[in-house]
Amino acid sequence: MKYLDFKDLNERLKAAEKLFTEDSTSPERFRALKDLIEGINPQIDKKLAKANKILTTLEKVYKQKVIQLTAENLPEDTKEEKRRKKLLLLFLSRWNKLKSEVKRVKNELERETPEGESQTIHTAKQAGRIARLAKGPLGAITAIAVVVAAGLMALDRLAVEVTIQNNGCDTLHPQVSVPISLPGLRLPTASIPSGSTATAEVPPLTFTVDGTRENIVNLSALGLNFDFAYSGNVQVNLDGQELIGTRTTVNLGSQKTHHLILSCPQPVIPANPRTQ
Repeated sequence: MKYLDFKDLNERLKAAEKLFTEDSTSPERFRALKDLIEGINPQIDKKLAKANKILTTLEKVYKQKVIQLTAENLPEDTKEEKRRKKLLLLFLSRWNKLKSEVKRVKNELERETPEGESQTIHTAKQAGRIARLAKGPLGAITAIAVVVAAGLMALDRLAVEVTIQNNGCDTLHPQVSVPISLPGLRLPTASIPSGSTATAEVPPLTFTVDGTRENIVNLSALGLNFDFAYSGNVQVNLDGQELIGTRTTVNLGSQKTHHLILSCPQPVIPANPRTQ
């Protein structure tokens, strides 16, 4: 699964801005610009399409290979020249609107997180501002996709660390295959023998943990449910809170590090009574 990368978008927008500073453009340079910025924002796509339509006409009808980004000194003595100048002026208008939208999106990406605001909230606001001009059904869908992708990216960047400790249990074999691709989820791949620890990274979500069912612990978040089976006398403790036999809510985003201890108390074998 591919997630929205604001750093990559910013680099693409910077490259696009360089093309906007030139005195002229060409069909080849416009196509390079299109490759850089298409798909970032619905308004950018809309303005790209309009400018591209005019440029295609200039290229095919008037064999225009280089376009000066100014209307000064354009001849308009004949009917054909007047028509070409009108088309060029329209292209310049579309070009400047596209340039303005690219600058707006780039400025939003470079806006710093205000003091006291969490990075997750800032990322969501940032994505919302980028998509705020989206109009119509397609634009609305694109805007929603931008916000969702931004949220997923934030989950990956803000993943928290969980230390897993095996306290007297049989060797633990981490389940590294999960049914969905969840950003920020990186489980240990090596086995965890008794007395050892391993580190996992998980997204900062709030989970409902149901440990009241026999030999099953259920985790639920974002409408997803996962059952984890266990056998024997196992105690599962997260940050000092016992999970087996209780139903509770765990907020992994409350702190950057967590401690998960799996304990398997050994049965007490009574001593043989002394022979009298």
